[in-house]
Amino acid sequence: MANLLGLYLNVSYMDNTDVLGYNVSCIINPIGNCMANRVEIGKKVSVSRKALGYTQQKLSEIAGINKTTISEIENGRFTGSFDIFERLLDSVDLQFDVSQKKYSLPDWDEIENIFSEDE
Repeated sequence: MANLLGLYLNVSYMDNTDVLGYNVSCIINPIGNCMANRVEIGKKVSVSRKALGYTQQKLSEIAGINKTTISEIENGRFTGSFDIFERLLDSVDLQFDVSQKKYSLPDWDEIENIFSEDE
């Protein structure tokens, strides 16, 4: 089914030669709340942090962010400011990419399944 509201949020890894997309999408609703995949984004932050050899404490010192906040982000529970989230991503060589959501319509099998439930 197509969700007609929202944007895709992609968290990408940046190195000196290329941008490697993690294909982590988050649908942002009209009032700015992330509706899905905070946990997946947090996992990517954790993987990048560990790949850089940082503990949460070390990253806390580098980014100037409380260690508890880093834990909340990595576990998909962070609901704080975009500024904090952006600083953390920058500290682990990640960035936000936001693009217009691509819409798709259901295929015929999906439509048939919807109406077959009414029978």
